[in-house]
Amino acid sequence: MSNDTNEIESQPNPAGPSQENRTASPASTGGAGTFFEQNVGAYWLAQLLVGGIPPILIDCSVAEVHFQTEHLGWHTDDFLVVGQSGPGKLRKLAGQVKRTFTVSAIDEDCKNTVQDFWRDFKSPDRFSPLSDRLAVVTQRGTNTLLEHFSGLLDCSRAANDGGDFEHRLATAGFISAKAVHYCEEIRTIVGEVEQRAVSAAELWPFLRVLHVLSLDLGSATRQTEATIKSLLAHTTTAPDPIDAATNSWNALLAVVDDTKPDCGDDAGGNQQSPVLPLPVHAYSVGEQKAKCQAHRNYPTTAGTSAARKFVAQWGARQKPVLTK
Repeated sequence: MSNDTNEIESQPNPAGPSQENRTASPASTGGAGTFFEQNVGAYWLAQLLVGGIPPILIDCSVAEVHFQTEHLGWHTDDFLVVGQSGPGKLRKLAGQVKRTFTVSAIDEDCKNTVQDFWRDFKSPDRFSPLSDRLAVVTQRGTNTLLEHFSGLLDCSRAANDGGDFEHRLATAGFISAKAVHYCEEIRTIVGEVEQRAVSAAELWPFLRVLHVLSLDLGSATRQTEATIKSLLAHTTTAPDPIDAATNSWNALLAVVDDTKPDCGDDAGGNQQSPVLPLPVHAYSVGEQKAKCQAHRNYPTTAGTSAARKFVAQWGARQKPVLTK
């Protein structure tokens, strides 16, 4: 699940800091991590809507999106994106959403995240190192994370095998000392799971399928949101494409909100699979496009109630696209 940083900002006080002068930041009180995770969910759903090519799995188009996937057997449970590159050719991207992420063996959130990644990596029934990938999605990752930790991951992908990876780590100046330090931290974290020392060579196949994806969703710049809305605007035939894209984005945010763990169970406690609403969007060709055209005048009011209404109007789709 997503994490919030607990930050405290202090106002200057000549007499010294006091409890009265300590003010909690919006990040610690406003659910910034939850808001970011909701935006990331809408980001994936928008790519599903337009059949987009996702980051990391760049030889595929998005075919399915799943949220809160622990009930499917995954330890990495924030999202699961399934890409399709051809008939019967599927790839998976499982990920955790972290507004901030610190690579450290004494950071509990980092330990839990890496250990969940490792458990899924070691589970051949759901993960194939040949085709599937793991990702940490962060909000505007720091230079340290993107340069040094990503540098370590890139080094693993450049290495021919575990021995070559260890040689690169041991060669002075080949990669930064900070990147080498991060490898030691990951070795410590994984070693706790295995209950033994784990070498860098053993980590090599794991690190090469792990990625850091930095998105500025929910920030002041919102470049990622702008890119997604551009895709939505270019894939609709609505008279006002910008308005259509905005309302589609808002409706997708509402759908993600509806897939939280406390929603979607029937009277027997079984998981329900909410259907993705597609307001004002033609998302494919043929009969499905014609059906969407019939809903072109669907009210553009965004929000959970509007999303639910559109779900009820659409009914079940032929292809399962979203599960809780």
